[in-house]
Amino acid sequence: MNSTEIFRCAALGACILSTLAACAVGPDYKTPAMAVPGTWANADKATTAQAPKLADWWTSLNDPILTGLIEEAVQKNLDVANAKAKIREARATRREKFGALAPTLEATASATANRSASGTSVSTQGSSG
Repeated sequence: MNSTEIFRCAALGACILSTLAACAVGPDYKTPAMAVPGTWANADKATTAQAPKLADWWTSLNDPILTGLIEEAVQKNLDVANAKAKIREARATRREKFGALAPTLEATASATANRSASGTSVSTQGSSG
């Protein structure tokens, strides 16, 4: 080891020791008390930001040629059309599966009435279920 390497090692050691010593606190350290308000200071002035519409980002450029090109590309792009069809199909399948889980109600009713030709005998019958 030459003197330059010894000096580098000593300087590095001194830096490490001073860094570690700076992180230490004394034995009489007490955590400071912090007052926390019950409500936000400007809660009545707070507003929520609207999320930007990313689906039509190019319309903010106000370029009718670009808008026309993108609309034409979306209409003629079979991959996009297929993806939209698959989404519609998945939604229909989901509704169908959910409908199978929903309770069903069935009702039937019937009534018959008989009267004899002489008009003396009357019978009535009814059912529901």
